[in-house]
Amino acid sequence: MAKQYHSRSYHRYFENYAEKEVLKPGGGYEIQRVYVGNYYKADLTDSENRRSKLTILILYLLTLTGYFAGGLLSAVSATVGVAIATMPALIAVLFLAVSVFYRLAAPREMEIRQYRDSSQVLVWRALACAVCLGLCLAATAAGCFAIPGYPLTKHVPSLVLYALALACVVLLYLREKHTAYLTLPPRQERPSESSPIRYEMPE
Repeated sequence: MAKQYHSRSYHRYFENYAEKEVLKPGGGYEIQRVYVGNYYKADLTDSENRRSKLTILILYLLTLTGYFAGGLLSAVSATVGVAIATMPALIAVLFLAVSVFYRLAAPREMEIRQYRDSSQVLVWRALACAVCLGLCLAATAAGCFAIPGYPLTKHVPSLVLYALALACVVLLYLREKHTAYLTLPPRQERPSESSPIRYEMPE
């Protein structure tokens, strides 16, 4: 019988799989796993799903471009307060890239882990990114008054670019947040004498 509990990351990765030890022809045992859980599918036609993925990619690239271009054009990005305030946005934008990649690479019908990583995590990371970019925009706007005698109009390009990044990531969040997903039944039954893999920590 396979182990009942391995590790949190193992159970997260193989959630809703069933595993069992089988005897190898040459002797010894190996673990075989089969997915026995539900599948998840965006309630979109194939063409709508492709357009949705393309829209997410474009919105993310605009977010990325707006953030970095805004930082390069900002006259106050090197000041301590603004630099500290913009650092969370950098981390959020980079972490969001991972979720966007998973969403683009996800198959049409997803296992629970694929659904979680490509949609659920994308939603909360996009929301976190929006909050961080909002803080970045506010800090940059406040920092405009930190350089005496510097024309305020010189700050407009960076503020516009940060605002563009914020708007795009909010649209990305809303698009995925409001995408409905269908729950499809399992394709295989749990094999006899196998152990189900659940994503819960042991008591």
